[in-house]
Amino acid sequence: MPVFSQEQIIEHIAKMLGETRTPATSFSLILVKLDGLAELERTHSSAESNFVLLKYARLISHLVADEDAVGFYERDSFIVILNRANSVLVNQIINPLMELSLQRQVNDKLFIQPRIAIVNRTSQTKPQELISMAKATLEANKRKEIQ
Repeated sequence: MPVFSQEQIIEHIAKMLGETRTPATSFSLILVKLDGLAELERTHSSAESNFVLLKYARLISHLVADEDAVGFYERDSFIVILNRANSVLVNQIINPLMELSLQRQVNDKLFIQPRIAIVNRTSQTKPQELISMAKATLEANKRKEIQ
């Protein structure tokens, strides 16, 4: 499965938001942010951060079905669109991503840790509304971790 560019994944979300869907055919958006990727690039190299980014891209694209979509978002994130998502399917994608974070160590320090937010389409009509909901969920979860 190809990994879309940011522009392509946003266009895909817009198309899906324009489709009439029932609860049974709704979709979910998963935002995967790779915390520490910018630090890895700054302290090591862009080649090292690109290696990590592509490793996650390959893993994600192998975990999703052909009817789903994966795209890069910003410099350190991915958007995954799951058609007909359910909790079992979501966990089949999230668990391997979280396990990979434990395997990416440089000099005995864990640099890359994915943070994941899942939002379901409700009444949003624009891609950015759905993405903003996912970003807000990521930030709220991060604040909870800090406290």
